[in-house]
Parts: sequence; structure tokens; C-alpha cells
Amino acid sequence: MRPCLYILLFCILTLPILYEYCCFSPSEDRIQEEEVQVLPLLDLLPVPTQDDEDEDANSLPFCDTGQILLKESTPRARWHWVQQYFSTNMTIRQAEYDAALQWNLDHPHILQVHLLLPNADDFPLLSLTFHDPAHKITPCFLGHRLTYRSAVQYIHQAFANRSVPVILSNGDISMYSGFDRLFPEPKRLYAPARWEPSHCNLTKPLCSCSFGDGAVGGCVDTFAFLSPLPHGSLLEVDQELLNFYLGGRLGGENVFMFELKKRGYRLSNPCKSLILYHHHCSNLRPFSWNETERINVKGRSAVSGPASFL
Repeated sequence: MRPCLYILLFCILTLPILYEYCCFSPSEDRIQEEEVQVLPLLDLLPVPTQDDEDEDANSLPFCDTGQILLKESTPRARWHWVQQYFSTNMTIRQAEYDAALQWNLDHPHILQVHLLLPNADDFPLLSLTFHDPAHKITPCFLGHRLTYRSAVQYIHQAFANRSVPVILSNGDISMYSGFDRLFPEPKRLYAPARWEPSHCNLTKPLCSCSFGDGAVGGCVDTFAFLSPLPHGSLLEVDQELLNFYLGGRLGGENVFMFELKKRGYRLSNPCKSLILYHHHCSNLRPFSWNETERINVKGRSAVSGPASFL
């Protein structure tokens, strides 16, 4: 009798994830390409050695950004999506990360997906796990968990001061709609709050466009902007200015917005037009989470403003 109860409990816990894979997918907009040759990802980037892993965590030791080929935008696809990707031993949480990433690979308005990887072992998983006929995946091995500093450094180096529409996001966020109507302006940071899927019955959503901190731009998972960012003043003056994790650190997004606002950026929260979904029904976290330790303290904090339309 007890094994049956375990099986029933597992089915109940995994039902929201199965829903995301089967029902919560923009399959009708999937880019179809015939006779596409899928190149093994391991042929595109070298696997780092143990000696490489001992390099300074603030550098990009294994990611040769000079070798990254940027796709040319099309009338439909313009956005470069930048995020971290890693594998965890939490099966349900991993399914949420994978569902979000697959959604973005399928989305017609995303041109290229830049995956910054902490672990070398995740290289082969990408080609085995995801359907990517348009070759959007552009992996880059960092050798450490992604920080805002590393993200800004990657954007600076990979896009080489080109004016490119970029989205920097957490790994459990997917683009849904509205971004085809956004043409970012210089010195503008669009920081829309996310939406929670209707099938996800969270008792305590921490951030949503429709209510709570998200409605006033207090918590943000995603930033849209026109590159380049002010790389010099963000990274070279103070080595520790943005040296904190992107995702999983309370108040990190508020510090990032504060630093850009301090450098003349205008912030906005057009989450009523730019729809982003949060894949986190499980409420599981692979890293420790302390809700009492915020880093947006002593006035070093900003919000993106009230929920609005473009």
C-alpha cells in the first residue's frame, strides 16, 4: 500500500511541471527549419580543464567572447536573451528551468540565447535536452555562478559596443508577448515585473505584475535594454560594485537598477505590455535562501516604478 501512496504523491507534485511541458508552450510559433544540420555543442567550444577552473572567478577564463558569432536580426527576431543555465539534483526544479529555456528557444522574437554556464558538465546536456533547430543556443563556460558583474562583462565583450537589443534574465523566466513592440532606446532600462502562470497555485507569490512588490517595480527578474551598458563605470572603478549573484540574492536587482539609474538610465515597469512568465510552481531552490539578508541597504536601492503599459 505504501508504494502506491508514494507514486500518487509523486504524480501530484509533478503535475504542474507536466502541464508546462505539454500545455504551456508556444508551439504554434515555433520556428520551423527544414534540413537544418545540428552541430554538436562540444564542437563549438572547448571543454575547460581543471587548471582553468582555478582562475579568478571575476574573469571570463573559458569564454572566448571574441569568437562568439552574433546572428543578424530579422524583421521578426531581434532580441538577444542572456541568462545562466545549470543542472541541479532537484528533478522538479530542473524541469522548471528546462521548460522556461525551451519556451525561449521556441519564441519567434528571440534571436539568440546566450547561456552562461558555471559547470563544464552542462555542455553536453544542452544538445541532449533542448530542441534548437534555429541554433539559438550560444553557450559560454564561466566556471562560477553568474554575478551581475560577469553578466555586464559578457555583454560588453560579446556585443563589442554594438547597439543590440538585449534581455538579461533569471533562468526560470520565459518571454510570452509584447516584446515585438518594444524598440529600446539608449539610457533606458525596461524592468517589467513577471507574471505567475494561472495553473501555479502559490500561497505566497513574492513578485507579480498584478499585485505586491511587482506592481510597484520592487522586484524584477528581467531587464531589457539597448547595449552597450556603461561598462567602464560599472566594473573598472570598483571591482566589488556588482560582484553578487544574479538571482537568488534578495535585493540584487534593486542594487543593479540603482547603479544604472545613478548613471543616467530611466527605469520603467511596462509589465502590462511586456509579459514574462515565472516557472517556479515548485517553490524549490537549489541554493540557500535567507529572506532576512537583503543587499539593497543604506539607500543603495531603486525600483522600476508602477506597473504600466508601453
